[in-house]
Amino acid sequence: MPDMSARRSTPKEAKALKLASLHEQGHLPGDTGPRHIEAMLVAGWIYGQDADGFRLDCEVALTAIDTTLFRILPAGRRAALSCAQWRALTQDLDAGGRLSASVTTQTSRSLAVLGLVEYRNDEGETGPSGSHGGLYPYRSALGYQVVEAAAS
Repeated sequence: MPDMSARRSTPKEAKALKLASLHEQGHLPGDTGPRHIEAMLVAGWIYGQDADGFRLDCEVALTAIDTTLFRILPAGRRAALSCAQWRALTQDLDAGGRLSASVTTQTSRSLAVLGLVEYRNDEGETGPSGSHGGLYPYRSALGYQVVEAAAS
């Protein structure tokens, strides 16, 4: 199989990865096509899981595409992001993890929906998304995991 780890996600793959990011257990949507599943498996963005919750080898998961649950990996969360979202998580923030004022509200809110950003006040208490009421966007623990996974 070709090495697809450095490629960008297609729009359909990004949509499936974002939906998996929103799922409580990170499951890929059931209507994701086998061609996209195979490409995302090869890229290392998702993995197949057997009935007991164990991670399947890529080749095994490919042979059982119709009966396997697929879950997103941190690399898949990275692959779902736009350039602006990735820049906000990696470059446009201070040493404490607060996103820069140059990051648009739309970008910070979209990252919050994906769980990669959380809103905090000056005392570190979290609140609902939005920068009103003294709440500011900070990279979340999951956001740190995604950035660290991409660096390794």
